Amino acid sequence: MRKLLLSFFVFLSFNLLSNNDTDDKSKCYEFDKGGFCLQIEGKESFRTDNSSPFVTRIYANFKKDTNIVSQDLFFDNSHYKKDSFYIDIEKKDHLYSFVYSYKIKGKKNSISQKFAIKVKENSKENQFEIKELNSPYNTKELIYIYNLEEKYFEMYDSKLNKIANVVFFDNAPDDFHDGLRRVIENKKYGFINKKNKITVKPSFDFAEPFYKGYSIVANDVVFKAMDEHTMVTGGKWGVIDKNGKVLIELKYDSIKFESNKKFIGVLDGKEETITLK
Repeated sequence: MRKLLLSFFVFLSFNLLSNNDTDDKSKCYEFDKGGFCLQIEGKESFRTDNSSPFVTRIYANFKKDTNIVSQDLFFDNSHYKKDSFYIDIEKKDHLYSFVYSYKIKGKKNSISQKFAIKVKENSKENQFEIKELNSPYNTKELIYIYNLEEKYFEMYDSKLNKIANVVFFDNAPDDFHDGLRRVIENKKYGFINKKNKITVKPSFDFAEPFYKGYSIVANDVVFKAMDEHTMVTGGKWGVIDKNGKVLIELKYDSIKFESNKKFIGVLDGKEETITLK
C-alpha cells in the first residue's frame, strides 16, 4: 500500500457571475470590480473569404461598473463592435490565449489577467472551456494548467502547443528525479526527460519516481481517496530502468527498494530478495 499525495488544489482566482456550471456555451468571470462574459455563437460558419473552412465565433461583453474606467480583451483574432467584440476560433481542441485588462477609477495602473480558451473537439454544439494561465509554476518556456477533472497538470510550451500531462503530486507538478518526471496519458503512467521527450511510454497504472536509476511500477492497482490524499492499493508490482525496460516482472503484491541493486518483493505473503545484475 502506498500513499500518494494528491491534495486538492485549484489556481482559479475569479468568481462565476452566474450559475452556468452545466452550460459550456456561456461563461462569465469577475475580477474585483471588472468582469466579462463569453457566449458562443452556436454553429460553425464559413469564413467570408474562404481562407479557412470553419470558424467558431465567440462573443464577449464586459461587466458594467461605474468604478471601471476602461476594459479590454486582447486577442490575436478579435473584432471590436461597439462595447463588445467577437473571437474567431479556427481550430478545435487547441488553446488560444487572450488577456483581460481593466482599470479602476482613481487607480494609476490597469489590472490584467491571462487566459486560454479552447473549443472542445468532440462537442456537438461547439462547447468551449476557459483556463487561467497564471500558474505559479509557469516559466518563459512552459505553461502549466491544472485539470481539475483528471487531477493532473497539462503542460504547454510558450506557443500553447501541448507537451504532456504531468502528474499532480504534493500540490504541484511532479518534480524531476534522476532526470525524469512522471506523466499521464489515458490514465497510464510514463516518464519524460528535461527536454520534454518521452523516455518511458505511458503504459503502467502507477509508477513511483525514479530513485538511483529504478522506478517501482504497477498494474491493476486501485486508487482510494482518503481525505486530502489517495491510497494506491492492490495490483502487481515490479521494477523498470530509465529506458522503460522491465527488470523485475510485475508479479509481486508489493515491492520496495532495499539497497544498491537489491529489492524486497512480497508474493502470496512471503518475502523474496531480488538482486539485479
